Formats: sequence, C-alpha cells, structure tokens
Amino acid sequence: MTMTKSELINLLIGRIDTLSEKDINDAVNETLELVCNALEEGRRVEVRGFGSYSLHHWGERYARNPTSGETWRTDPVYAVHFKPGKDLRERVNERFLKDKPEDLAIPPKKKRSRMVESEAEAAEG
Repeated sequence: MTMTKSELINLLIGRIDTLSEKDINDAVNETLELVCNALEEGRRVEVRGFGSYSLHHWGERYARNPTSGETWRTDPVYAVHFKPGKDLRERVNERFLKDKPEDLAIPPKKKRSRMVESEAEAAEG
C-alpha cells in the first residue's frame, strides 16, 4: 500500500481546518523542495523522531552483461539514503510485531563442530 503526495495533502486538509487547501499544498511542496535542495548541496536532512536523509557515494565498478559477457565500467553515483529515527522504528515494530506469535520466529542454526562435520562427510563418502 502506497501513500502518494496528493493523498498526504488531502489527509492534511482533513486534519487542519485553519489553513486553506492551497496553503497546505504549497507547504508540502515547499518542504519537499527544501529537502531536495539540501541533498543537492550535499547536506544531511534530519527530522527528529522521523529519520534522516543523507547521500551515499557509489564509486565506479565493473558491470557485466550476463547474456553477452560484455563488461564495462559504470559511472560513480550518489544515492539518497533514508535512515528511520528511533521513534519511527519503534512505532512500526509495535504495529507489525505485536500480533505475531513467537513460534513464527526463526530458530537460530545449531553450530556443528568441525569434528562432527568431518565425521559426517567421512560417513557419506
């Protein structure tokens, strides 16, 4: 399920009766523009309790077409990275993990010693 910008604006219009629809629309658009401008300048954007946006640099790398086998170097790129804040992480986890029974948890793998592994291989072989 996805929330679009227009859905966000409509929800705000329903909750804030002191501002006009145009004012709310302008405020959302301006907020997003300010975040974009800060990231374009290489700055980090932090909204306490919600999360932070920052840039991650991916340098040149070799890419390969698996069909033809052709290889080439890609250009370096910057990617926008979002890291959720503590409050957001806790709210999401409370919402999605509160109804899950503990028996759905994946049990940890049992570690076998090297001696047991070599004995098992010897028995198979």
